[in-house]
Amino acid sequence: MAVEAGTRVGRFVIHEYVGQGDLGLLFRARGPNSGSVAIKVLRSLSGAKVRARFLVVARRLAGIRHPNLASVLDFGDHEDAPYLVLQYVPGGSLADLLRTSSISQPAALWVLRGIAAGVDHAHQSGFVHGALKPQQVVLDDHDHPLVTDFGLAPLRWPRPDGVSVVVPERNAAYAAPELVAGGQPTAAADRYAFATIAYELLTGSTPFQGEPHDVMNAQLDATPPAPQLLNPALTPELGRVLLRGLAKDPRARWSSCAEMVDALAESMHPVDQPEGKVPVRPSAPARPAAAAPATGTSPGTAARGSLTRWSLVLGGVLIAVALAVGGTVAWLSAQPPVVAIFLSTTTAHVGDSLVITASNLPPYQTGMIDLHSDPVQIGTFRADDHGNLREEVVVPQDAALGDHVITLCWDDGCHGSARVTIVDAGTPLPSPTARGEAAPPTAATLDARRARGSGGGGTTPSPASPTPTAGEPTPTPHDRTPTPTPRTTPTVKPSHTPSPSPSASPCPSPTRHPTPTPSPSSSASPKPTPTP
Repeated sequence: MAVEAGTRVGRFVIHEYVGQGDLGLLFRARGPNSGSVAIKVLRSLSGAKVRARFLVVARRLAGIRHPNLASVLDFGDHEDAPYLVLQYVPGGSLADLLRTSSISQPAALWVLRGIAAGVDHAHQSGFVHGALKPQQVVLDDHDHPLVTDFGLAPLRWPRPDGVSVVVPERNAAYAAPELVAGGQPTAAADRYAFATIAYELLTGSTPFQGEPHDVMNAQLDATPPAPQLLNPALTPELGRVLLRGLAKDPRARWSSCAEMVDALAESMHPVDQPEGKVPVRPSAPARPAAAAPATGTSPGTAARGSLTRWSLVLGGVLIAVALAVGGTVAWLSAQPPVVAIFLSTTTAHVGDSLVITASNLPPYQTGMIDLHSDPVQIGTFRADDHGNLREEVVVPQDAALGDHVITLCWDDGCHGSARVTIVDAGTPLPSPTARGEAAPPTAATLDARRARGSGGGGTTPSPASPTPTAGEPTPTPHDRTPTPTPRTTPTVKPSHTPSPSPSASPCPSPTRHPTPTPSPSSSASPKPTPTP
């Protein structure tokens, strides 16, 4: 089996080789109407029985969505080797970060809390990892951790010949004693690996060092060094929390990863306990804040004594007007911004990929992408520090044909909406020109919508009107001109010319021009290299 640049795996085309993991090869690929995805070709899962188990596991994995788990987007079989299509995370792995730098206690706690949330959610969904280590934790561009490869390593158990599965040497430092002794992966073994990652983040070293066979022997019967001996800044209580996570007896360990993280936070010095998002990677020094203006008597105060009576009256009137206008502006400014959602296409087949861009979210907000009309979760998202996002999702294979609404949901409800029409495979899609991605509106446009009470927010018009594209405001009745253009070949006739605004997407949205047939510009995707 040869997989190289240009090879087609399912409906995806391989772009480049990334690396090799425990179970197979990792590639970066691209799909139709989509950005980059990660494809794992699992060469080690050979045999009809193993592949049958893989299909069962893959279907279940594709239904799991969590902000701290790398999403499974598709799966299949390529030349007798199963493969998984995964969410592509361009920020590199936690192992890459640890090789080049150390991180602070607050940053370590931030990363551990995200890993714990993903691991615990997978355990509650009935999955175990079996090979958790820093290479299986990827960090996005905002240092948000996502755990990859859940549910895959256990497919190697049990061996058909009854022989115990040997722990790979690269996993020796994170393998629980029961795995080294030949046992099968369990949630308790995953929590042992999680405790090892926590130990490494906080001390700069794994509990046992040396050749892989020496490390495995130490996992069975050696006691880890007290963490405060490796890092004197750690409290003795924090050391006890870590050592409980590394207990030889699985029953003596923490009952969940989140429970351990909470205990770590309580045992840290107050100054080391993070509040919200903290920087993980080394960054440039922050720009010094502007000096506060000096207090004192303003020039206008001295001049005010010389004003005439009429000047005072006129000044009072102007102040009253200014206060009234300022109050109105302040009220408008206090209104929550409208979440604007844009789709790369408004018509798609089942199984197609959609690129979703959005703006006006809370900074670093995480949540779910819902096909709200079904309803079903089709992806997860994380906004950047400006409240923008760009994510790729796949239309579910079992999605009903017809009109659907895509929304972004987090803890206090769902926000924004965009309409997509799902058609059967035999229905031709509109040409790329007719369904090009709409340019996001400017901040002034969004403010104007809020002032009018339109509640726009990127909602696409009713599918009965074929002219607007996703994200355009619905025309008013006196501006709407019916056009009997067939649905399969809509004509773009924008009712206005939106001004392009910056987007968090690594691929800029094309600029709309007031011509009958605008041509979308091609998008370029970033080319960072993830670690398997």
